[in-house]
Amino acid sequence: MCLIAAIRIEHERLTLAPAIERVPSVDVRVVTNSMTDPETSMFFFLVRSESGEFDRFDAAVERDETVAEAMVVSESDSARLYRFTHRSETQLLSPKVTELGGLVLEARTADAGWRLRLQLPDREAIAELWEYCRSEGIAFELIRVYDQHGMTDTAVTAVSEEQRRALTEAYRRGYFEEPRETTQAELADRLGICPTAVGGRLRRGTRQLVEDVLLDE
Repeated sequence: MCLIAAIRIEHERLTLAPAIERVPSVDVRVVTNSMTDPETSMFFFLVRSESGEFDRFDAAVERDETVAEAMVVSESDSARLYRFTHRSETQLLSPKVTELGGLVLEARTADAGWRLRLQLPDREAIAELWEYCRSEGIAFELIRVYDQHGMTDTAVTAVSEEQRRALTEAYRRGYFEEPRETTQAELADRLGICPTAVGGRLRRGTRQLVEDVLLDE
């Protein structure tokens, strides 16, 4: 019986960590079938930006010490598919997961780190992965664990603090009522950000809640 573990990791030398820190508004996901070879240093990433901040992201990638080479494979107005080659000193978790007999099912950015959904053979593998991260100085947070019959540990959502604040303020002000009792512009004034940023936080926060709570259940 295998386990599904949702974890969050953070380290300055993890893939794209410097670029993500400089442009936190972009949503980056690893194309997972490019993570199955533990020996490869080349991965494909899907990068989404609702505000089209690809120029800022490209500039951040050029300064990113974890990236040796970057190439845009395809693009649209709000998304780009990149191929990145990592430097030898870049911290990668996928080789260790493969060594433990596991698979990386999903990997996406979460604040300054990465949120991963892993398939692992047992709890001993989770403990060994945690010990490996500790020895490498990688911050490791176990969010939730499932077996074949459902959730086995208490769930914690990966919604960021900014998204949580926007969602709770919108709820308190009646944004989700019908008809709405407030607008994004009014929420923006209360939160001290622009209406576009409010909309992005509400969308990303809602999506994260659906993924954490509804889809996993």
